[in-house]
Amino acid sequence: MTVKSSFGELLHAEIDLLAVSQDELATLEVRVANPAAYAERNIAFDPALTGARVEVLRRADRQPYLKITSDRAISEPALDLVVEVTWSGGQLLREYATFMDSPGYAADSLPAKHHRGASRWRMT
Repeated sequence: MTVKSSFGELLHAEIDLLAVSQDELATLEVRVANPAAYAERNIAFDPALTGARVEVLRRADRQPYLKITSDRAISEPALDLVVEVTWSGGQLLREYATFMDSPGYAADSLPAKHHRGASRWRMT
């Protein structure tokens, strides 16, 4: 997961999807898991994730990815995100933990090619 926002801002994160067939993409449904799924994993649900959107998009090179956005600002620097994915071949829940920088920190202090906590996701 690559987080493109800082705490105190609306969430904007992306997750690359690898090894996903066209058939799987056609039936893919993705969302932020409900608070009960967080509780089952002993993870605190951040209320800022209520109403968060997850979209399946493609980059210019046609690589599919998930874009996760919120309409509420993330108020804590640590964020735990549980994503629920359903497709014709099954269902899975995937957990992500990230630490978000203060606004302005990443742009001023990190190299341009650095991606905090970047990960890729394979569906098999």
